[in-house]
Amino acid sequence: MLELIKSSAGTPRPAEHCAHPRCPVEKILKTLLFAVPALFIALILYTIAPFGAGKPLRGPESGLVFYNGTIITVDRDKPTAEAVAIKEDRILYVGSLDEAIRKLGPAARRIDLKGKTLIPGFNDNHTHAFAGSTYHDAPRLWGKSCKEIARIVREEARRKKPGEIITGNSWDYPTCPKPHKSMLDEAAPDNPVFLYQYSGHAAWVNSRAPCRRAVTVR
Repeated sequence: MLELIKSSAGTPRPAEHCAHPRCPVEKILKTLLFAVPALFIALILYTIAPFGAGKPLRGPESGLVFYNGTIITVDRDKPTAEAVAIKEDRILYVGSLDEAIRKLGPAARRIDLKGKTLIPGFNDNHTHAFAGSTYHDAPRLWGKSCKEIARIVREEARRKKPGEIITGNSWDYPTCPKPHKSMLDEAAPDNPVFLYQYSGHAAWVNSRAPCRRAVTVR
């Protein structure tokens, strides 16, 4: 049975069921009513606080200072330096750390090399005009195994006259890890064979290849 209590106006109304004279549910609701907005506002302030702290943002646009390492200059008079200042992909200064920071300002990002070595970049701009043409020669051996290459050489030998050279290009070690002259000797016993490796720094030849005369094994 619900108890009847009187309001301040004297009108009877049902009493709320509470285990305590002051209902805890009502207190919780009131707390949440004020806590949730306050938490939301605090989260926003926490998120934007770093941007209003008065400290400059540090990024590549402000420049980079490398320091605390062995910085190689390739300069005979000053072979090493204390720091390097870089901005917009250009080296602005090589020398003392204080001067490098002064060149870029306090907003520059500082990278501690922690004793590691920093060397100038190497820009290897060159071409192999003559050797590059061999990549268009047939047969192309890219991605072929040693056995597949030997089969291709055998087919080429059938189309060649005895003594005619057989060439090919772009074989590589990942797919043909152990090339040997004996495989080409068997595939083309009457023809010299010269196969360019993909990088151009090696070749696979048989016993009849003219270059074999200059090869010695020690």
